[in-house]
Amino acid sequence: AALAVNVEFAAMKEAAVSQWLKSRAKKMGSNLSEASARLMIAHLGTSLRVHANELEKLQTFAGGAKEITEQDVERVVGVSREFNVFELQNAIGSGQKAAAVKIALGILSNGNEQKQFLFVMLARYIEHLIVARELNARGEGERAIAEALELRGGAAYFVKDYVNAAKRYSRERLDRAMRAIVETEQRTRRVKLDDALVMESLILDLMPA
Repeated sequence: AALAVNVEFAAMKEAAVSQWLKSRAKKMGSNLSEASARLMIAHLGTSLRVHANELEKLQTFAGGAKEITEQDVERVVGVSREFNVFELQNAIGSGQKAAAVKIALGILSNGNEQKQFLFVMLARYIEHLIVARELNARGEGERAIAEALELRGGAAYFVKDYVNAAKRYSRERLDRAMRAIVETEQRTRRVKLDDALVMESLILDLMPA
């Protein structure tokens, strides 16, 4: 039987926050690409107050430039291209265990508050893979899958990554992966554990096979 796990996410989904970011940046006289918006969300979460402050910093840093680039976001918000959640997802989906552990620990090095963010993003990734796998198995095309995953605009480009990764998993493996995330998150709430050991064990459970 399929495993049903309820995972609580932020009230505003990433797609809505991305749209808000791009709209607000435009009103401020700058253009924020979909990739740059996603990068901000990956690091900062979904608090609009936090994003408003960071956008002001970004505009000042850009010095009046019309385009706020991913490089600007990395420098101002503090996201490393090597250690961000998108690279982590790619490493997991392609079965690169060592790289995934390195990236996860790199994200955690930005502060202890990143741990909860990491669990939420990993759960969301596995949830996306479950949807992508089921729809692909039914013969649905990339457009329908992108819509189901709420990947709109430029973000729809990433649907191929989800589909290709999902093909490497069985449904049972994805269900076990989701359970591992939930159980690990609950365990770390109760007791203090070594981050390196926790992440290595969890990432192993998230590998395709």
